Amino acid sequence: MTPTVAPADADDQSVTYESSDTGIATVDANGLVTGIADGKANITVKTVDGGFTATAAATVTAV
Repeated sequence: MTPTVAPADADDQSVTYESSDTGIATVDANGLVTGIADGKANITVKTVDGGFTATAAATVTAV
């Protein structure tokens, strides 16, 4: 995941990531999502300055 923080000239553009179910999908500090098991999880990105959030649904399916 690659978030866009606005405004573009914000002093602190750092974010954190969180998975709603790490048994299904994990997300690292750089936003790389890794599927662990079949299922659905929400990946949330949160701005450090202001606490604004956005969430994306991730569906993991074995091939």
